[in-house]
Amino acid sequence: QDEILKNFDQHIFYHGTSYQNATGIIGRGYGEGVGLLGSGVYITCNWLIALWAMYWNNKNYSCDHGAILRVAFPEEQGY
Repeated sequence: QDEILKNFDQHIFYHGTSYQNATGIIGRGYGEGVGLLGSGVYITCNWLIALWAMYWNNKNYSCDHGAILRVAFPEEQGY
């Protein structure tokens, strides 16, 4: 975890979700949601974890399709 924070700008982050949620995120941006670990927005550097999250969302919300979004942070926010 410390290594990721030291080199935050060098990592690619992913967010796994349902197709319906993905279209909302693309249209409106991320908003706080309720996930397996509580409220928030979950991102990961591991696309396999994003794939699992996509599957978990589809299973729990009876969706047929999912999406893995690549998360980008605006440089002006200093991440």
